[in-house]
Amino acid sequence: MPKKRQRRNPLPAAPPKRRFAGQPTSKQVSSSLARVRKLARDLPENERSFDPSRAPSWRGSSRDLVVNPKDSSSYGAGARLRPGYAYEGPDVPNAELPSVPNDDWDTVMISDGDTHDVRFVRYLTIDGAHCSVFERKNPPYGYLAQMSHMARNGDVDPRDIPAHLRKAEINEIPDQNGDDIGYSQGYSSKGAPGWYQVEYATGSDYSGGSVHESNYQVLAELLLEHHPRDAEPVVWARTSGGHGTYGIVVRYGDLEDDVRDAIDALEDYPLMDEEHHSNLEMEQQDAAWENWGRSDFIKAVAKLEGKDRDALDAALTPDEWYSVFHAMMESANENWEDQQGAGQYIDMGKLAEELTTFLESGKFPQYSQDTEDDALQALYDALPNLEED
Repeated sequence: MPKKRQRRNPLPAAPPKRRFAGQPTSKQVSSSLARVRKLARDLPENERSFDPSRAPSWRGSSRDLVVNPKDSSSYGAGARLRPGYAYEGPDVPNAELPSVPNDDWDTVMISDGDTHDVRFVRYLTIDGAHCSVFERKNPPYGYLAQMSHMARNGDVDPRDIPAHLRKAEINEIPDQNGDDIGYSQGYSSKGAPGWYQVEYATGSDYSGGSVHESNYQVLAELLLEHHPRDAEPVVWARTSGGHGTYGIVVRYGDLEDDVRDAIDALEDYPLMDEEHHSNLEMEQQDAAWENWGRSDFIKAVAKLEGKDRDALDAALTPDEWYSVFHAMMESANENWEDQQGAGQYIDMGKLAEELTTFLESGKFPQYSQDTEDDALQALYDALPNLEED
């Protein structure tokens, strides 16, 4: 019979049973779960130490919850009613507050004197916002509810803030209006509440496009006019980041009415100035033609005609090449396209194919201008003498 192997690391002996201090009677000690339910009864779910119905969410031991329970008197100790906007609710029992419809909470302005004779009673979600609820101690009885940023947004009802404004997380508080404070992630910030990012004036190399860039420039000029750099309070700043990211953040409630009206109007029509946008698009198109368009167009024509690219480039002046390009764009009914942040684009290959049909026929486009016909004639005359590729 094989010898039984001895365990090298035997289990330690069980510790002696520990008894509750003071040896309370069974009537004095409630069950752990009953005690937890009692403690958490009036707390919103996100404030509870754990949900007894979901074991994985339990934290600590049941003995801690029975013998050393969380001091419920500290609940809501940091909540304080501040002067500014608040929601005013009906005079109903505290237990009935969660069932009060959102429409029954009216927006009111409260003064410093209204903030004293109240006591915190609970947290409550009103219109999707997490609010602290306070009960009036004296007539008129009832409840006041407030989000933390309601008192930090000037004379504006938070429910009137346009939907296209997004709570902004900023890396630093600007010292002056118009400062560049770095990238805004577009999330609410605990360090600098009350700041909003104007979505229709935000973009990058991969998003936004000419409409957002135009709005950014127009809005920055408007803000600079009404809220100069050295003016107080500081209510707007620029944001920037990698990949050409740009944007504007504002303290909406502290803006002058003209600026606020312009931002509000973006909700109905997301373009601030059509003339400015049109001029910006033409500037981008001219820049695209100079940066890569002319080179790509001549390269595509040279390939189709079998000519040396450099010789073809030198055959016409830059202005003549632009006239030829514009004539083909009109003839082929091709237009520049906004690349949503990457500038303007047009298919130069299609325009080169359109040009070869006229070069072979020796005809001018039907609706071309005189300067365009002159440029095409110069190209007709130069082609036979050009070096082949």
